[in-house]
Amino acid sequence: MADVYRSMSIISRMPCINVVVMIFALNDVYRNDECLADREMNRVSLNKDLQSREGNETEYELFSDRFHKFYPTYVLDANQVARSGPESLTINFNQLKDLLLSKDLSRLSELDWISQQNLRFLDGSVDMKGNVVALMSYPRSGNTFLRQFLERCTGIWTGSDMNLKHILPNQVMGMAGEQVVGDNTVWVTKTHHALESPLATKFTANRQICIVRNPIDVFPSFLYLINSGSHSLVPKEKVHEEF
Repeated sequence: MADVYRSMSIISRMPCINVVVMIFALNDVYRNDECLADREMNRVSLNKDLQSREGNETEYELFSDRFHKFYPTYVLDANQVARSGPESLTINFNQLKDLLLSKDLSRLSELDWISQQNLRFLDGSVDMKGNVVALMSYPRSGNTFLRQFLERCTGIWTGSDMNLKHILPNQVMGMAGEQVVGDNTVWVTKTHHALESPLATKFTANRQICIVRNPIDVFPSFLYLINSGSHSLVPKEKVHEEF
């Protein structure tokens, strides 16, 4: 992302494009299968020889191939949001709640699908009004980590109010609930409220889990994210020492 941004700034004679808009554009190019990307979408390529296939396994894949690999029974709606398909497994919220609250150990086998990580959406038949949970934090505070923990405890995908144009890497790394919000198919929904994420969908929650991380650790982590467009790459510079 940073290399593409820098190259465009040099080649283009127009003022530098906003970094966020740059991320939106590259994510759209990838979603249209017009380029390849590595596992975490840190690097993109137009070199078709890098494409992963039998006998040439690499990290570089098309969006369509990666989506099918992670979510073989799921479909994409008009906004490219992952939805349950005709063959996808779902669960009724009341049934799940009853199971998780039960003290009857003989029912443990009914939760085997959770331990086997067969994550699923709620079936949408239960009005979640009164049960919506907002998972709130400033960026780089451990939100995604806790989301994955909650998904593995409950068996249910967590949602997110952030737009896929901004957060596509999470979807292609195995978080199906990106931009799924307010439709009764998720229980916990990620948000960075009160910070306004670009194109975020507004929703109402009844409960919240609030994550707070030491700002001294948040600042450099957020700096890396903004300047690299990556959730995992860090620069060679020692930020605490040099800046």
